[in-house]
Amino acid sequence: MTIWLPELAEQRPIYKAIVSAMSRDIAEGRLGPGERLPPQRELAYQLGVTVGTVTRAYTEAERQGLVIGEVGRGTFVKRSSADAPLLAMPSEPQQASAGRAQGFIDLSANWPPEPPLAEEIGAVIQEECNRPGLGARLQYRRDLIGGEATRRAVASHLETEGLSADWREIALTNGAQHAIFVSLLATTRPDDIVLCEELTFFAIKSAARSLSLRLRGVAMDKWGLRPDALDAACRATQAKVLYSIPTLQNPTNRIMPTERRREIAEICRRHDVTIIEDSIYAFLLDEPPCPYANLAPERSIHVSSLSKSVAPNLRLGFLRAPSHLMEAVTFAVRSSSYCSPPFTHDVGQRLIESGVAARSAKAMREEARHRQEQARRYFPDAERPSGGTPLHLWLELPSPWRSGSFVHAAYRAGVGVADAEVFAIGREEVPHAVRICLAAARTREEMQNALGRLAALLPRGPEAGPGLPLM
Repeated sequence: MTIWLPELAEQRPIYKAIVSAMSRDIAEGRLGPGERLPPQRELAYQLGVTVGTVTRAYTEAERQGLVIGEVGRGTFVKRSSADAPLLAMPSEPQQASAGRAQGFIDLSANWPPEPPLAEEIGAVIQEECNRPGLGARLQYRRDLIGGEATRRAVASHLETEGLSADWREIALTNGAQHAIFVSLLATTRPDDIVLCEELTFFAIKSAARSLSLRLRGVAMDKWGLRPDALDAACRATQAKVLYSIPTLQNPTNRIMPTERRREIAEICRRHDVTIIEDSIYAFLLDEPPCPYANLAPERSIHVSSLSKSVAPNLRLGFLRAPSHLMEAVTFAVRSSSYCSPPFTHDVGQRLIESGVAARSAKAMREEARHRQEQARRYFPDAERPSGGTPLHLWLELPSPWRSGSFVHAAYRAGVGVADAEVFAIGREEVPHAVRICLAAARTREEMQNALGRLAALLPRGPEAGPGLPLM
């Protein structure tokens, strides 16, 4: 926790003076991203004001996007965007400049490599532009979740993930993150509890906050979500929705075996829980395990997209939902975006039918495999799944490193990584670990450069890093 005592200007009301001081100290580096602010009662005592004044200041600061409050944990200075796994900035501006001067390499965002088949993708887009009737295809359409031909193509594409789906159960979205949002909107009401892994994709927190949902983390082991912990959570919370990433789980890279998935599906059936399966990384496995939608089709929503496997900026996501949820899904798509762009639907259909999407996914797997092999030389002890080639490393740090200290030291060494804290749900102890996104580097050489800098930090410890740790 930061020992922060603001210098208050002659400003009234006092709560606004506190917010102004907070904003100034964040901008000038005296409060760093992720740092915990003093408890409201303690700060009120130090400043000689009422607790209500400090509470109002913290509330206003959160409204302005300066801080984020987590029940039971406290109030924290926000990172660059809500819950995003962006690097933690050092406090001294000159240290930040020094990091960039070394050639800053950001491995905090889980981006795929530059599309290996960019020219083929471009050719498909150009052909689609040159097809007769472009004007009509740029107009609104009535099929808000996609036309039959495109949804049939997507259903065929999902077979590569082992999913058997009727095209009528498919809805197209603006990427997988939008598909997750749509799935939550279609299956929950404000103040509902949604279960998820205790470490999970950061954007689910933003989605839950937007929809006024409460997240509850469920304990994991080396195979992912623990069935006994899920069963206990269902009994304790009466939750009706589970969000899960069973294949190359983000951030831990764990792969849940099919038998474990059967157990999870049966528990959800017993407690009448709908499963939202995020399958965005399934294409990185030659033979993905059986998806939940095959094991419990009546209560499973399967989410995927072409973002990681083909090109992120196509923003073509899709979900498969049981027929009784399709009306709610369609309403959710319309209310959140009206529809995803029909022109993108046409391009996506052509990419799938021409085989470009499949070849691109294969090329992405090969690139991920190569980068993982290179990374093994620098971090031989990092956790690696069997049967998959993820786009990132999950590195548990040796003592005496703490994750916040390592993130800061890495930044000063010119490399951005993501703190485990970003992915944490609830108040359980967070492992001292970081996510290192191998594919975010533009080239393999750039990746090796960054990994070399990070590997050099580990044996030296936080006290000997390129700057004293701030967290």
